[in-house]
Amino acid sequence: MKASLGLFVGIAATALALCLSPAAQAEFRPLGSVTYEPEPSDLKVGTFEIRPEDRGIRSIRFSMERGEAEIRTFRVYYSDGDSERFRVRETFEEGERTEIFDIESDRPIRKIEIAFVPTGNVKIALLAETRRAEPPPPPPPPPPPLAWRELSCQDVSFLNDRDRVRLPVPKVFVALRLRAEVFDVQVSDMTVRYQDGSNERLRINTVVPAGAKTNAIDIRAEGRRLAEIEINYGSTGFGTRTAQMCFDGQ
Repeated sequence: MKASLGLFVGIAATALALCLSPAAQAEFRPLGSVTYEPEPSDLKVGTFEIRPEDRGIRSIRFSMERGEAEIRTFRVYYSDGDSERFRVRETFEEGERTEIFDIESDRPIRKIEIAFVPTGNVKIALLAETRRAEPPPPPPPPPPPLAWRELSCQDVSFLNDRDRVRLPVPKVFVALRLRAEVFDVQVSDMTVRYQDGSNERLRINTVVPAGAKTNAIDIRAEGRRLAEIEINYGSTGFGTRTAQMCFDGQ
């Protein structure tokens, strides 16, 4: 028993001596190193030409379709010659997309240039949200056709006659028309009087056949209200029956 204890004490003493020896206490320090850095790729610039039908762009983003690249910046060129630069400064792997960049201006975009540093072969796609073209407003409906309104009808003898047709309520008319009934009516001239006191004399010198009407006789109303018509005419018929002349306004 004493021998075994002695052996154990001897082994422990030997181990302690080795731990305290100068070789066990040595420090390791670096003596040198080797490094490897891949050669950096040159900065590349790609251009996206925008078709005229796609130039109303609201926002854009880029998609890395193949490879890996650091996208530095891109510049938007407008049709008026002005341009705007956007900063990205991110590296994207295949399948990744950039954030969405809003285009504040509503000017048409002519082209977009992108500056990037590729790693090997890369393919970058441009994605864009375009503004929907507003449909042109429908054309205004055509004005309703001007309607003819009967103003008055007067009996006409075969002798020359002069009549005045007064409108109960003065109104704006742009044209007059004459209609003859029973007999033909010879019309020499007509004077149009407006509510403001001005007047306009019209030379007619025509025969209105019975049952027929004249073409529209334009008057220069220019917004003035028609108040009275004075006309010189006579029937071409003979006998006890009289002709009738009617006035229409448009």
